[in-house]
Amino acid sequence: MERYTVRYVEPGLDIVVYYNVIPPTIGEGYYNRLAAMVSGSSMLFGDKGVVFSTVCNGVVGYVQVDSWECSPLQEIRSLVEAMTKRRYKACLVQHHPNGWFNVGRTRTTKGTTMAGVSLGATRTMRFDRDKHPPFTVSLPSGCVYVINSPTTSQWRHSIPSEPEITRGRVNIVFRTH
Repeated sequence: MERYTVRYVEPGLDIVVYYNVIPPTIGEGYYNRLAAMVSGSSMLFGDKGVVFSTVCNGVVGYVQVDSWECSPLQEIRSLVEAMTKRRYKACLVQHHPNGWFNVGRTRTTKGTTMAGVSLGATRTMRFDRDKHPPFTVSLPSGCVYVINSPTTSQWRHSIPSEPEITRGRVNIVFRTH
């Protein structure tokens, strides 16, 4: 499979999707190992000592991340850092056992760049912003996507439910903060 890139750019929007980055056999191995580690939920991994801040219903919380040593995340992180020319301190790994699982509409802090890796079932990421028509991006297994600033703070993104999808998906989101 040949790699190719699609870039979405307009004022306030900068998203890049690299397709066919991780070969299917390697991606399946990563998927199986990470799905077993996370098992239907999400976990934070990163450099030793990194504390991840979260906001839920206006309340700020802080979580110590688990070390990403001894997991395929080191290999995946190295690949993503080489592609994006950025250093990532932490990542969120989410396992969605099927298409019923979703990620609600969210945006992140100003100046943040996010890079994600999709493994398993192809899912759709939806972007929306006030006074702009929403649009979607397909995220098949083995792709790497980058959501650059200011997109991360000006556009909301989500993974809507797709009940017809019976296969699971692992999503790995690396952040620069």
